[in-house]
Amino acid sequence: MTGAGPWRRVDRSERLVTILVIEDEPMVREVLQITLERSGFRVLMASGGDEALDLCESSAEPIDLVLTDIVMPGTSGTDLAGYLAVRYPSMRTVRMSGVTEALLSASGMRRVDTPLLQKPFSREELLATVRGALGA
Repeated sequence: MTGAGPWRRVDRSERLVTILVIEDEPMVREVLQITLERSGFRVLMASGGDEALDLCESSAEPIDLVLTDIVMPGTSGTDLAGYLAVRYPSMRTVRMSGVTEALLSASGMRRVDTPLLQKPFSREELLATVRGALGA
């Protein structure tokens, strides 16, 4: 079943697009997972960098997109996204943060080559940004 708009369902005969969400806040992870799965995506969840790397190595399906928080304990989302981009060049990245763009730029964590979702964001903003990054 397919439809228009931000809640378009992916045809189940196609391979599902796989998104790896990296977010240290459990409630935010849950909302992201529900929103993305209801929109027809396959979602893998990680609470930090080490778990995300393990999932990248063990996933049976290729991961099409990483949606990562920038500010997390341990490895920053920016550093992790950079590493993943080198190791998995076809993987797309969307970064998200509750920190302002000015502070991200001042700290060197703002990159213009990947989309940034400014928290809080709406379902529509999330899905539009994800689909835009996937070229869909």
